[in-house]
Amino acid sequence: MEFTASPLQGVLAQLVTGATAMASDDVEISTLVPEGEWTDESLAVLVADYEHKIAEMGAPQAQIKTHVEHTSRGGVKIRVVWDRNGTS
Repeated sequence: MEFTASPLQGVLAQLVTGATAMASDDVEISTLVPEGEWTDESLAVLVADYEHKIAEMGAPQAQIKTHVEHTSRGGVKIRVVWDRNGTS
């Protein structure tokens, strides 16, 4: 399976290159992909990429939490969190 990123996805990838450190010491990579900018296949690739990036930072698999939410406008919100405290 090959994934070709749209120009918008390239911009989004640049925006989340460095994960956001949160006050609880959790690490989060997140983005909102608008309607028409994703398919089931590209969504799966993007989620797997975010999970891989968190794992590369040292997160054990049990502490990687993935949240995918479909918006009312047809977009999708993706959050992948290194949940160091077990609360995410």
